[in-house]
Amino acid sequence: MMAKREEKLTSRKHAVLLLTVLALFLGAGAATVSADERSFTVNVVSNSGKPVPVAVPVGEVRDQLDKDFFVNWDSLRVLDQAGNEIPFQIDDIDLSGELSRVDEIAFLATGPVTIRVTDDEWADPAQYPDQFTIETGPNREVNITTTDGKLAATVTPFGLVNVTRFAGVEQTYVKDLGMVRYAGFPGSRYWSGGSLGPHEERTTLEEPLRIVKGAVLKKSPVRATVVQQYASDVFPGLRVNVVVAIYPTGDIRVHTTALVKAYTDFTKLGTIVNAVMADAKDARHVLAPFRWLDFAEEEGRSSVDYYREKGAVVEVDGKPFIAFADARGPQPPFWGASYIFASVEKWRTNYSAQSGMGVAEIVVNPPPVAEDLAGKIKGLGWQLESEWRTIYFRWVATEIVQRRLDHGIQVKLEPDMAKGDWPLHAEPGEVFEWDNWYNLYQAQDLESAIRWLEKHSAELGPVTVVPVK
Repeated sequence: MMAKREEKLTSRKHAVLLLTVLALFLGAGAATVSADERSFTVNVVSNSGKPVPVAVPVGEVRDQLDKDFFVNWDSLRVLDQAGNEIPFQIDDIDLSGELSRVDEIAFLATGPVTIRVTDDEWADPAQYPDQFTIETGPNREVNITTTDGKLAATVTPFGLVNVTRFAGVEQTYVKDLGMVRYAGFPGSRYWSGGSLGPHEERTTLEEPLRIVKGAVLKKSPVRATVVQQYASDVFPGLRVNVVVAIYPTGDIRVHTTALVKAYTDFTKLGTIVNAVMADAKDARHVLAPFRWLDFAEEEGRSSVDYYREKGAVVEVDGKPFIAFADARGPQPPFWGASYIFASVEKWRTNYSAQSGMGVAEIVVNPPPVAEDLAGKIKGLGWQLESEWRTIYFRWVATEIVQRRLDHGIQVKLEPDMAKGDWPLHAEPGEVFEWDNWYNLYQAQDLESAIRWLEKHSAELGPVTVVPVK
């Protein structure tokens, strides 16, 4: 009897074990089958046929998902039109150490892509080889080089980026990517008593801005990303966040955000870069025509007519472009800048025919031009005075009025800072943003450079994320 009882117990144990294994197997299978998937189309357009750099904020993808959909971001994949997986990376843009809405999904593509995510909690994160080597130098600088050695840049201890190699050629391409210039009245009592107080002017280096937090992100399967968060001690409440993203294609995005935490009266607030193609003695400065150039408007002319008279216009494919020797531009009618009080356009470049290389600044969405003169002056503008500036500039030259009067143009404008109320009155919570791209390129002649920039400037910038039904 005892033997039979043990046999029954053993059989029962085997049955329980079998049922347990079967349940685990079926549970795993059910988990795999039940993994829910969501897909999104990103409308990348490549006019040139070359890879286009793309950055999609995580928040734009999250907003397209059902609020009750649990997404495992480790499951994220990016697929080309043929369904092939392409490398991507997710950058910690706010340096929070956690995934957040402002973090960016970055990749390169030559056409529309699909972003796919699932709720599979067992999904492994994608792994791709880095495209850059990132090393810290002896003076706290960080050296960034593509793995093929063709492109190199240095991040200074202040967080600014200098590009020193492209297409394997060493020279100064551009310096101080990520720098800001700001000026105004940090002790202003404008609202309480009408007094502006002493004027101060600084740049990232001149104050210098205090680095609150900064990093060169370690992962680089698509781009090398430099993130800096600054605070001003001269202008209390001014915070500046800069993200410089370097792609192996020669595209560099510089996204600058100025956040105002305390009331401030600015006279200048903008981005600057230096030494664009500085080693090229034959560099020419070329740009799409200004919609507004005050030097020209003072004479009742368009920017094209103004520069054509000075022999500084070229025609390419039936369209005019402004072009002059970078170091010897047309003499301005006043002050020292080659141009100032001018609209922001879609691109400007320094191009060297001798080296067949150039560096361009590309603005994805140039701001509209106001209809009235005061509105034009108060808007974001371009300046060229060795530095390339994209800036709010509130110092109004008396020549703006006088030259109009000299040409028989009547105008009502008060140039005086206080009487004309020209400061930019920035209130707490206001945010100012610059989304500039810098493109290093090769072109056999000036005409080819212009054609390239016309195509490439139409490729860059925000994309739409559309759910796949």
